[in-house]
Amino acid sequence: MRQSRIVIGVVVLTVAASATGIVLNAVNKPYAVRQTALAARLQEVLSAPPSEAEAFQADYAQWKSTIEGRAGVWDSLVPPPAPKVAPPDPGKEMAGISVLKGSAGSGVNAKVRLSAPGNERGKMFKVGDAVTPNVTVKEVTANQIIFDVKVGGQTVTHPLPR
Repeated sequence: MRQSRIVIGVVVLTVAASATGIVLNAVNKPYAVRQTALAARLQEVLSAPPSEAEAFQADYAQWKSTIEGRAGVWDSLVPPPAPKVAPPDPGKEMAGISVLKGSAGSGVNAKVRLSAPGNERGKMFKVGDAVTPNVTVKEVTANQIIFDVKVGGQTVTHPLPR
């Protein structure tokens, strides 16, 4: 019984303190002083006469001509284009290779008779076989034979009529 009276008393005191705080906050307006001070400073700034010094006027045309005239400015931003290199010529590697009679079929299972340096009578080759260390049969069609030729570290395709 005694404990319930104590609990009720604490609740009543808490509610009363909260209500008092709300009423005092509504009456006193704690930020009113700060608001009037800021309004006075703002009015002071707005009513000040403009500066006698002229506003900065940028000469964009002069800046543009100065910057465009300096080639070194763009070197770090835009790398120069790579020099054009002519594709390698596989003619030197293909010298001495010719198609002979006696080819059979076309496509993946086709075999063609080719003569190579050191083998003038010819030999039968299929797709994927190496004719020389740098020349490989890539594809056989009804009208031509396409070779993969390694020239200067690059692989180039080279067709020969059948």
